[in-house]
Amino acid sequence: MPISGNLLPVHMTYSATRTLRPVCTPQTYANAIATALAKDFQRAPHGVKRIMACTHASERTVKYWLSGATGPSGAHLVSLAAHSDAVHAALLTLTGRARITTTDDVTKVRQLLSHAIFELDRLTPQLDCPIF
Repeated sequence: MPISGNLLPVHMTYSATRTLRPVCTPQTYANAIATALAKDFQRAPHGVKRIMACTHASERTVKYWLSGATGPSGAHLVSLAAHSDAVHAALLTLTGRARITTTDDVTKVRQLLSHAIFELDRLTPQLDCPIF
């Protein structure tokens, strides 16, 4: 990228590895958190009240978060990430640092690996001595 000024385009920014990546806009952020909150809290009875209890935010504020009109900031976001695997995963995804974050993901990976080992053992001829 040729250097032609000291401002980056509004839709791109440099990451820690000096590569360009999309910027998280306020609306993208609010929508991602709303989706994550709906995944973890709206299936449960009294989801809004549960979010209010863990963040000490008002009912109106929580409803704004759930609708995607605004997103939580500061201490509210930290509290939500501590109480919700989906919010934590969304936050990591938005920052470009998504990894396996939930026990469900780890369990799925373990099951896939177990199945792969079973299939390899089934296809491998039986030997008298171990290879290792």
